[in-house]
Amino acid sequence: MPDIESLRAIPWVFAWSQARANLPGWYGLGTALEAITDRGGRAVVEHRAVVEHLADLYRRWPFFASVLDNAELSLAKADLATFRRYADLAKGPEAVAIRGLIEAEYARSVRLLLLVTGRDRLLAGHPTLARSTELRAPYIDALSAVQVELLGRLRRAQAAGDDAAITGPIRAVVGATINGIAAGLQNTG
Repeated sequence: MPDIESLRAIPWVFAWSQARANLPGWYGLGTALEAITDRGGRAVVEHRAVVEHLADLYRRWPFFASVLDNAELSLAKADLATFRRYADLAKGPEAVAIRGLIEAEYARSVRLLLLVTGRDRLLAGHPTLARSTELRAPYIDALSAVQVELLGRLRRAQAAGDDAAITGPIRAVVGATINGIAAGLQNTG
């Protein structure tokens, strides 16, 4: 079993993107923004002032705007329903706990990003990008559904010691779905 030090960044990022979580693009944003806005149990008035300061930074500082805009795109491309299907391939209480942490961070990240940007939904400030993402989603969803099913079959075949299934046509189709999802998401590896 490889340890964390042996993991390469590109396959790790690619795997989380393929699983439709897009974790590397946004994970931790909600916690960071919450730490700034809720530090020390601030009063509501003081909380509003901090949020307004962050909103002002978003409007005036291109670097901060770029960080939030990139995270927003990753959040918009994430699909938690599809992510759950991938996550269900992992069994056990640890897998359920990790999935819960990811889902909570997603909700926190969306909520606080929208608060800082003043928008009511993801990509509301980028209509062309929103439409492009929306148009590709059904095709990516279909490929993801096929991929999840085939990954489950590969896991079952591996557990049963069926080498022909592991190296055969199922593996080839999984490869094709990887390419299709990567092309559709337009931001992987």
